[in-house]
Amino acid sequence: MRFLRKLAAGARLLARDPSSLLLTLRAFAWISALTIIGPLVRVSTMLTMTETKRRWPQRKRKSPEELARCVDRVFHAGLFSDGKCWKRSAVLRRFLQMQDIETDVIYGVRKKDDGTLAGHAWLERDGAPILEREPPDYAVTFRHPPRT
Repeated sequence: MRFLRKLAAGARLLARDPSSLLLTLRAFAWISALTIIGPLVRVSTMLTMTETKRRWPQRKRKSPEELARCVDRVFHAGLFSDGKCWKRSAVLRRFLQMQDIETDVIYGVRKKDDGTLAGHAWLERDGAPILEREPPDYAVTFRHPPRT
């Protein structure tokens, strides 16, 4: 039954925006791969694996906001339930690279009101967060690529 719900969610995801079907499938494939590979390798290795030197032709490029919406749609479909922010950052960075937009993946932590730690990953361009609903309020613990 759970499999059928996931299958239906996937079908709704693809039907929602047929013009971005290929991009949605690519996002789904990368998020799936990261879900499998992520726990097996170091964060820096995983992020390096998602990098690319390929570039999309000018006519096929989409706005950064449109790329983010496409990646977010995969998560909103309910197909993946864990590690949303780091997977989103890695895949979105790859898609942005394919459009000659260079970003850094940032990991950070903060102490919540109950004393526990919360973590988050996001993208920065020129030292400022991009494609985030609100500015992240976290102490930076990791940056990829590392600054030299």
